[in-house]
Amino acid sequence: IAHPLVRQSVMTSSRVARASFWAFAGGTSQYLITFGLLLYLARVLDPRDFGLMATVGIGLELGMQIVRWGQVELLQQNRYQNDAIRNQALRVSLVLAIFFAALFLVVARPISQAYNSAELATMFYLCAPVFLFTAMHATADGILRSEFRFRKLAYRGSIAAIIGGIVAIGVVALGFGALALAAQRLVQSGVSAIWVWSAIT
Repeated sequence: IAHPLVRQSVMTSSRVARASFWAFAGGTSQYLITFGLLLYLARVLDPRDFGLMATVGIGLELGMQIVRWGQVELLQQNRYQNDAIRNQALRVSLVLAIFFAALFLVVARPISQAYNSAELATMFYLCAPVFLFTAMHATADGILRSEFRFRKLAYRGSIAAIIGGIVAIGVVALGFGALALAAQRLVQSGVSAIWVWSAIT
């Protein structure tokens, strides 16, 4: 009969192995889905459309990193796995998210006028809520990771990527061009955040 410590070590190793597998599978599937979507969009959209999204994307990626601000890593540590810390993490993320969402709403029109593109303002407006979804997702992501529920994260992330891709293709089919890229980011982040958050409530 194996010693209790040996059994515990084997169980821990098995749990870590499963978590690693689902983390890899989830990340890879999302990457492949997004890569396939971008290959399709590159064939049907103009380089100008991607340039407009790149303009929005610079501020979007920077803001999202600040909104997350290490929350996922923090909430995985044992000493921070309590409701008080989790609520505080969510509040901090939401405050930062509201700031960046408001900033996007304020700068949308001036930047669109500078680039002489009404589409650009609409893209800023569409992407503003992404910060709020990022704040929600960061807290829920940290909790699920601390509980080794990587399979749920993998499923939800992949399905959110698929839904976002379907919406983008639909927007392109309707003739809205560059807005498809912003719509994809909005829908994917929204579906992912709401679905992941539902897993911890």
